[in-house]
Amino acid sequence: SILIFPRRSTPISDTLSAADLSKITTQPLDFTSKTSMSKSLEGVDVFYCTYWIRFESKSDTHHAASLRVKSAFEAAAEAGVKKIVFSSHTHASLDSPFSYIKNKAVAEK
Repeated sequence: SILIFPRRSTPISDTLSAADLSKITTQPLDFTSKTSMSKSLEGVDVFYCTYWIRFESKSDTHHAASLRVKSAFEAAAEAGVKKIVFSSHTHASLDSPFSYIKNKAVAEK
């Protein structure tokens, strides 16, 4: 089975069959409650995290996104998730002059 935290209420796919879609469970993406996210991740072996923001805005930053990702990783650890796969960035580095890349490295730590 597959658990996803989509921004949309249902996954978008025109290639999955009804049988495939029936294997997908969705939970709301809620970074405000680590307890809720941890509970949702109970029983999950591998957590694939693709969450990130592409562009910063006045109301959201790459650093804030890195903190949300770290919180999700902590929730996964609390839930007993065995492996986390994060779609980061090639050569993510805390020394990068680019906020996008630097904060991907922050999320990895």
